[in-house]
Amino acid sequence: TQILGEAQQTPLQTSSIDCIFADLPFGHHMGSHQENEWLYPAILDESARLCKTGGQFIVITHELQLMEDSLISSQWKTIEKRQINLNGLHPQIFVLERI
Repeated sequence: TQILGEAQQTPLQTSSIDCIFADLPFGHHMGSHQENEWLYPAILDESARLCKTGGQFIVITHELQLMEDSLISSQWKTIEKRQINLNGLHPQIFVLERI
């Protein structure tokens, strides 16, 4: 079954998912920092709506400060962060838990 929708407003049921994965735009080749400033909080909010309490959201991003800032007022707590090397970029993988 294919479900189409925007990442920041999906047609899925609230608290219906155990784990979500996202490769968020870095603002380099796709998107921009300005677009990410509204996108990141919107995605964190929508993923929190979708995910069950205790569920996980695993995110890769190069917008590290924006991600940290967006997490402050979110329903997610950081369980782990791991920096990787991606063709000369150094994004982080965030493992988040729904609180």
